[in-house]
Amino acid sequence: MSPSFPPEPAHPSHPPPPPDKSVRPMSALGAAGWTLAATVLFLWLVGLTVSLRSGAEKDIVNAFGCQAIAYLIVLFFILRVHAPEVSIRALLGLRRTAFAFYPLGVGLGVAIGLPANFLYAQTVARFPRPADEAGLVEAFLEAGGGKRAGIALIVIAFGPLLEEVFYRGAIFRPLRGRHGVVATCVLTGMFFGLAHMPWQSQIPIALVGVALALVRHWSGALGPAIAMHAAFNAVGVAQLYLSPRLDVLDAPPWWLVAIGTAVTLGIAYAAHATSQSSPVAQIARQRDVEEV
Repeated sequence: MSPSFPPEPAHPSHPPPPPDKSVRPMSALGAAGWTLAATVLFLWLVGLTVSLRSGAEKDIVNAFGCQAIAYLIVLFFILRVHAPEVSIRALLGLRRTAFAFYPLGVGLGVAIGLPANFLYAQTVARFPRPADEAGLVEAFLEAGGGKRAGIALIVIAFGPLLEEVFYRGAIFRPLRGRHGVVATCVLTGMFFGLAHMPWQSQIPIALVGVALALVRHWSGALGPAIAMHAAFNAVGVAQLYLSPRLDVLDAPPWWLVAIGTAVTLGIAYAAHATSQSSPVAQIARQRDVEEV
């Protein structure tokens, strides 16, 4: 009997396993670590630019550039660790959803500013900020017309896009795979708040972050959360341009806060109802769980 040619291997090799096209769950501690890494890298880059160029400390454009570099670097590693074979669009939630979520998100972003500003004003009244602490308001007031427009563009458009891609995009779905929807909304909101300064603003911003996460979940897409975030920031920019006519929003009276809270809850209810009644939204939420 003649031997076969070519000879068969004594131990036949098996085909390689198919790639793991799943989103690997992220623990709360892991999400905290990624957020801390992005924040530390951002602060290091700011410190580096300040040491290299005088005046960079109050430069909002410089600060955003440092934030963008830090967040995108950490985002790259999150993708490599938690979704190496999953498309970026699927992980971040860049998909079609019910159009109604966009005006609802804008309305929610405007309305929630009233209770958030009230909470911030109460905190600052009890724990005042240092008088020499530089911030966005000071940088805006000292800037010329062109630079003010640039700051407004960063605050309203680029900043919300970057932060939503990170908190309600890269972190949201892996974290939800481990902890569920409610815990994920709370955790992403908390990390979002802790990443902001001054510390007096962290609780109000965390509450806004929870609302952003709920919109992200109800819609099954990242776009409405970006729209809500942009609208929330746009109110602050409008205050800077129209001061002192909108100074009442810095510490709104109780009756205005009550109206804002009621409108916020009403819009949130409408967004939740849309998520249950819209076939497009239901498909988007299903894809948000399964799409790779």
